[in-house]
Parts: sequence; structure tokens; C-alpha cells
Amino acid sequence: MQQPFSRSEFEAENRELREQLACLQRLLKLQERERQQISHEIHDGFVQYVVAAQMSLESLQAKLKADNSTVPKELNQVHEWMERGLAEARQLIDELGPTFIDQRSLVEAVEFLIGEEERRGLQVSLRCASEIGRLDPMLEQAVLRIIQESLANVRRHARVDRAQIRLSKCDERLRILVRDNGLGFAVGKYPRECFGLRGIDERAKLFSGEARVLSRPGHGTVVDVELPLVCNLSDA
Repeated sequence: MQQPFSRSEFEAENRELREQLACLQRLLKLQERERQQISHEIHDGFVQYVVAAQMSLESLQAKLKADNSTVPKELNQVHEWMERGLAEARQLIDELGPTFIDQRSLVEAVEFLIGEEERRGLQVSLRCASEIGRLDPMLEQAVLRIIQESLANVRRHARVDRAQIRLSKCDERLRILVRDNGLGFAVGKYPRECFGLRGIDERAKLFSGEARVLSRPGHGTVVDVELPLVCNLSDA
């Protein structure tokens, strides 16, 4: 018969869990700082060089037109490629950057993300339980990253311009549903480029939660995530 924990053993176990949770918090903060650093480096380096090259190209095009010279179609094509590359770089900066949760409630931060996606052409509807207030900061950050990754996958791969988000609470758990009516895929065979779905699963497990992806070709995709409202550390 297994002996019950003594008080000292219980306190030691509890202390170890608190230390692990503190370590997790430091790691997540470090991850967010690294994301922001990469975002700044892309903006201050790559983007600035592309903008400078684009301005030089536009100046050359203007000179050719002023001299009544025909602008080679290859030059116009290069300009178009640069515009696309610049747009994708700026989009990546937005996705890597902070989610501004410190200045907003969770729902307000989700609405901010929706606004960013709608600016890129994805229309998103939100249904949110009225009782959702402020949560543990780490948990709020995880929720935002899960929603952000889900919407990014819709925009990149679903080939559809609409998505739905639903946030609800039940039995001390937060449920996140992100649904689209796009292409879908065979569950268990994530498209090679859908790194975000794997990241969602890993992030949910890290918070002792569960992520399910429901999809089949031609019938859209549902990302269904449940997270405990108490921020628990998982060894997964």
C-alpha cells in the first residue's frame, strides 16, 4: 500500500512545481523578447534595404519616362516583386511583434488581432462569453498566440476570406474555436507548410491543455483548443 505524502514531502513537491512554473514564465518571456528582436531586425535591416532599392528603381523608371524611353517590362516586374516582398516582410513583422496584451483586456487584444487580419483581407467574426475577464498573463499570451497562428493559417492556406472565432468558459477551462470553410485537409497529415498548427498543439500541451484539429478536404477546418484557467505547468 502506497504511503501518503508527508507534509515535508508535499511542501518540497509544491516548491519544485513553483520553481518549474517560474522557469516556464522566464522562458516564455524570453521567447516573446526574441520574437520582438527578430521583428526589429527585419524592420531595421531587410526592410530598409528593400525600401532604398525600391526608391532607386522608381527613380530610374521616372528618368526613363522623362526621356521618352520605354520602361522595360522586366523592370516593372522587378518593382512588383519588390512590393510583394516588402508587404510580406511587414506582415511578418506584425506577426512576430508584441500582441499589446499589457495595454488591453484579452477580448480587446483579440479584437486588435482581428482588425489586423481584416486589414489583410480576412473577415473575422467573434463570439465571446461575457464572463471572460483578465486571466493569468502567461495564459492570455498563449491564447493570443494560438488565435494569431490559427488566423494566419486560414489566410495562408484555406483559400477563403472569412473565419469565425468563439471564446467560452466552462468548468474552469477556456475554450477557443477558430473555424473556416476553406480547402481543409486530411487530419493527421498536416500540410508541410502548416507549422502554425503544430505550434498550437505544442503551446496547448505546455499549459496542460488540449488542441484538436478537425478537418477534411473540401470541408474547412476547425481548431479547437481547451486550456485550464489555472496556469499549470506540463512536462509534455
